[in-house]
Amino acid sequence: MSSNAQAQILVCLLVFTPIASYSQQKSADSCQQFIKGRFVIDGRDHIRIKRTPRHQYERDTKALIKSKYKIKWVGDCTYTLTLVRTTDKDRITRDKIGAAQRHIITQRNGKRYRYTTSFSFVSADQCGTLTRYERKEETLIKIKN
Repeated sequence: MSSNAQAQILVCLLVFTPIASYSQQKSADSCQQFIKGRFVIDGRDHIRIKRTPRHQYERDTKALIKSKYKIKWVGDCTYTLTLVRTTDKDRITRDKIGAAQRHIITQRNGKRYRYTTSFSFVSADQCGTLTRYERKEETLIKIKN
């Protein structure tokens, strides 16, 4: 093999190796930005979600219901939610305490993702879209009397 051919191979390796490793790293981390943060369900803006690496808290501002879930990431873009407790008085909802619900992130677009989930008590898969939002600091205005 000539030194010119060896140089071309070396240049190709130097150029394409970082690109290949970056794309592999990027695909493995593709859902990392959704592990924690604040989210809202599209079309149901009254439901606010706060997620930490171990728990997910949901607050329904319309029905005044709060729920706590244990979250476990079982894959790069797959997690399970297990209902720990809820203030919902509905018997069917309360019967779901302790039941795991698998979510699969199917599409990502910036701060949004689409997911599908299956419930053991519902025959069809359900889906939705969550959007990350940044919490705006509330400014307190003091009014003098």
